[in-house]
Amino acid sequence: MYITRKNFTPQNVFLFTSCVSFLAWVFPSLDFLRKGFSEPYPLLSLSGLAYPVIIFFFYGVIWVGYHIIPVVNDNQKDTSSALLVNYNVYFASAIISFFGILATTFIISKSISVSDIISIYSAGKANAIKEGLYEDYSLGLVSLRYCVILSGSFAIYRRLMGEKNLGIDIFSLSSLIVVSMISSRLTLIAGVFGGLYLYIYTKKTIRIKSFKIIFIGGVVFLVLSALNWSRNSNFYEEKGLGFMSAGFSEILAYVGTPVQGALYAISNPDVGKQSYMQFYNESTIESALTTNSAILDVIRMFGVQGLLFAAVILFFSGLYISFFEKLKSGKYIYCNIAVFYSIAEFWRIFLFFQGIIITLISVSLLLAFFSRVRFRKVLG
Repeated sequence: MYITRKNFTPQNVFLFTSCVSFLAWVFPSLDFLRKGFSEPYPLLSLSGLAYPVIIFFFYGVIWVGYHIIPVVNDNQKDTSSALLVNYNVYFASAIISFFGILATTFIISKSISVSDIISIYSAGKANAIKEGLYEDYSLGLVSLRYCVILSGSFAIYRRLMGEKNLGIDIFSLSSLIVVSMISSRLTLIAGVFGGLYLYIYTKKTIRIKSFKIIFIGGVVFLVLSALNWSRNSNFYEEKGLGFMSAGFSEILAYVGTPVQGALYAISNPDVGKQSYMQFYNESTIESALTTNSAILDVIRMFGVQGLLFAAVILFFSGLYISFFEKLKSGKYIYCNIAVFYSIAEFWRIFLFFQGIIITLISVSLLLAFFSRVRFRKVLG
């Protein structure tokens, strides 16, 4: 299996994640798996027919934005051996992540002791730690903890390129895992996604053997299942599910439910006027699930016009990614990680204006700016 720079584009990733979500939505429950909703919308309905049209419309919008900037001398510069993230940028991202983790630790320690944290994880109630912070994606000093996505991406990328800095690598990768355990699995997935994006862009073409895909998929499944079990083990034990079935059920519910949310919103454009209780009752989505499609998010905020709003954002996102891929032969491509990941996550949530994305974009642009500054010693 080959993955190329030409194929790993925002519109293709958008379509791929949307298709995976749809496949999870139609996957049978087998009478024991948790799907995240109880009554699927019929495909042969107005919303069922409109949904693929909307998805391909968004695909086209991203494609136009991504291709509007012409390629200049793309074949004249070989970046296959050039390291796009230098040591100074990597080190600076790790320092920022460190301050974010310090702030997070300080906030948590004000309400939860070390012994409480151990008890919480052993009891499988890790969500209680997240509740000790503020709202998941809001903007603030503690949101700097999400910069582990950048430092983690850089660590993965540089390791894949054969560039090793053991101390910073260990700190960056362990920080990525720790913040994932505290806040959200999204952090770990985003970090891995960012590292692979940088690597694919640099190498232009990578070959992945089937065995490696199965092995990596198995490892990812076990890691995500372990994180899920540490947060919700009591919930799954009450449903009679074990570690493996709970892990698969969580992925199935997490990935497939957003299609249900999108279909409901398309059928009920006044969803923004409904109470959350009414929405969950009518859509049959479990109330514990909160990321139920970006299409639902924008229709809830703006009605049907929200689809046009989303199209505009996706267009400029494609344009933004294309700009940094072509600027200085991709020297500042890491500025794309947050926006590209927002497109990849569009199937489940409208992330573009969330604090986590604003923080990552701001820090990325600052890293790009300061990487250009040359400091000179001034003698008095």
